[in-house]
Amino acid sequence: MPFNNRPTPMSNSPDMKDKMEDLIEQHLPPLRKTRRQNLARLTAGLYRAEHACLSAVADEIPGSAKQSSKTRRLRRFLGNEEVDPDRWYRPVAGQLLRQAAESGPIRLLIDTLELTGNRRLLVAALAYRRRALPIWWHVDRKDGVTSAEKQEAFLEELADLVPSSADAVLIGDGEFHSVDLLQAAQENGWSYCVRLHADTYLRDRKTDAEEIGTQTWKECRALDPEQGSSRSLQGVSITKEHDFGPVNVVCH
Repeated sequence: MPFNNRPTPMSNSPDMKDKMEDLIEQHLPPLRKTRRQNLARLTAGLYRAEHACLSAVADEIPGSAKQSSKTRRLRRFLGNEEVDPDRWYRPVAGQLLRQAAESGPIRLLIDTLELTGNRRLLVAALAYRRRALPIWWHVDRKDGVTSAEKQEAFLEELADLVPSSADAVLIGDGEFHSVDLLQAAQENGWSYCVRLHADTYLRDRKTDAEEIGTQTWKECRALDPEQGSSRSLQGVSITKEHDFGPVNVVCH
């Protein structure tokens, strides 16, 4: 649920943990009492600490126990095989998307973030008031850019969360410009806005079918406008391999 940047002074009281536990009981699948309590402590501590370091989170958990003891309890909780982040977070993600869809188009931001230990996070987030609210994510090993197959599988999982009636727009940078991904978004009834690489070929589709073979393909860099200006093209195809379109292209 959205909240202000800074916590209120009351946020560090035991009441916050109790209120968080009530919310968890209302919106998440049934949990054992101890797991519900530990999840409430973790969530309240994250909110107060504004940091994911467990020792920093432990510092914000009320109680007479030492920081080291609180940290070990959090680590045991997160290491428990019965703790299922996907299953527990799915109701939260679904609620965020449903509420957003009721007020207009939803903007889904997809991106990759580099983590420590040669790991990478593939994440989809809901754009909300200049913030990005995490909806779904995968962590894997870094091996160059994410493959089109992995992106499509990720998009399929994301589509299961988005209400079928939602007016959705998928937004990504140059790593997410594969035609297969755009086709998958289109099949879900979503609009999309992605960044193309400068060497992506495109052509004007305003021609008869028999003339396609002779139509001139140009790289995006050939359309580069002067500094401070922009240029827009409507009804074009992208990539020689797929001849995908019609799409609109804006060059800045």
